[in-house]
Amino acid sequence: MSRWRCQHRNNRSALRASLDGMRHPARASCLSAVLVFAQDQGTYRIYQQDHLLGTEHVTFEQRNDSSLVISRIDQMLPRPGSPPDTLSKNAVLLVSSRDGSLRGYQSHETLNHDNLSRTLSMSEETYTSYRQSSVGGFGDTYVRPPGRIYVVDPQVFCLFDVICRDMHAQNFDERPITMLYITAKDTAVDGRVRRLGKESLKLGAQTVVAEKFEIKDPWSDFYAWVSPSGRMLRLTLPALGLRVERDPATLATGRVLKSAKVPSVGVPQVMVEWKTPRIAKPDSLARPRGR
Repeated sequence: MSRWRCQHRNNRSALRASLDGMRHPARASCLSAVLVFAQDQGTYRIYQQDHLLGTEHVTFEQRNDSSLVISRIDQMLPRPGSPPDTLSKNAVLLVSSRDGSLRGYQSHETLNHDNLSRTLSMSEETYTSYRQSSVGGFGDTYVRPPGRIYVVDPQVFCLFDVICRDMHAQNFDERPITMLYITAKDTAVDGRVRRLGKESLKLGAQTVVAEKFEIKDPWSDFYAWVSPSGRMLRLTLPALGLRVERDPATLATGRVLKSAKVPSVGVPQVMVEWKTPRIAKPDSLARPRGR
C-alpha cells in the first residue's frame, strides 16, 4: 500500500514516555471556531481493491476542555509474494476544544510481533516527536507550525474523520490546512481541502445525501463523503484502490454508546480521567436541527 503500509518489521520495545507537554496550553489557532466532537463511537471497514483488510474502532468524545479521539486498529496488510502483515495498532489524539489546537498524539503498533511507538508532545512554540523501536529511540524537537495541525499516521483513518468534522463546521469553498505526517521522518506539508458539492451515497440499506470533500497534499489525493452531522462516511484514495467505509450499524438511531477505555499508550491519566458524558442526542445520520 505504498507509504500507507507500515514498513516497520524490526521493532521490539514500546515507548512508555508521558506527554507532559500536553499539559501546557498550545498556541492559539488561526481559526476562531471551537472544535468539539459530538459523542460518537463507530467502526470503519478498510478495503483495498474491494478486499477487506480489517477494521478500525473509534471513539470521539469530550473530556473537560479537550476533544479526544481513541482508535483501535486490526488489519491484515498484503505483501505480494509473501504472507500478509498482521497489524494491531492503538492511537490517541487530544486537541483543545476551545481553539482546536493540537495538545498531543500517541500511537503504538505491533506489526508481526514487532513494536513501534510514536509520541507528539506539544508546547507553545515547539513540539517534540518521539520514536521508539527495536533499534533504539530518539526525540527530535521542531518549530511548531502555526494554526491547527492535522496529524496523519499510517492506517489511522479516524484522523481524516477529524479533518472532515472540522471542515464541515466551517464556511469555505477551498482552503489550506497543515498536515503533519509522522512516518520515518516527520514532515509538515500544506494540504488543501475543497468542497465538491453533495452526492447521494448508499450506505448499507440507507441512501443519504452526503457532502463530498477533496483532501489533497503533495503526495496524495483523498476523497471523503460526510454526513449532514459531520461524520465521515467514506474515504477513498483512488491511486491505491483504498476505501474506508463507516459501518452503517454504528450509525443507528437510539443506540447506547459505551464508555471507552483509553489504550495503554502512555497518555497522562490527568488528561484522560473518565467522566460519564451527557449525550444530547443519539448518533445518527439525521441532520441536526438548526443546520
